[in-house]
Amino acid sequence: MALKVHAVKRKIPGGENAGKEMYFGQVRLNECVPLEKFSEKISSNTTATPADVDAVLNGLVIVLSENLDNGNTINLGDVECIGLTVDGGLPEEFSV
Repeated sequence: MALKVHAVKRKIPGGENAGKEMYFGQVRLNECVPLEKFSEKISSNTTATPADVDAVLNGLVIVLSENLDNGNTINLGDVECIGLTVDGGLPEEFSV
């Protein structure tokens, strides 16, 4: 199944094109697959038992969370890197 992409008009926040409106592609997501369903699918395509897959995926979630909390990205091979991003404006009274 191919990814569904639609165009979204956004204002450029800064730089030489500040204030201009441009179109950007945005992926339309279908569903959030629960870890249990994901685990079952992996198990059905490998020699690993569902319990083995659950153990590894639960460990992955813990280690991913720890690394993302520390500001790291995680390279998962063909999936590329997983990291956190912020999308949106800041309130007027924002300080670091």
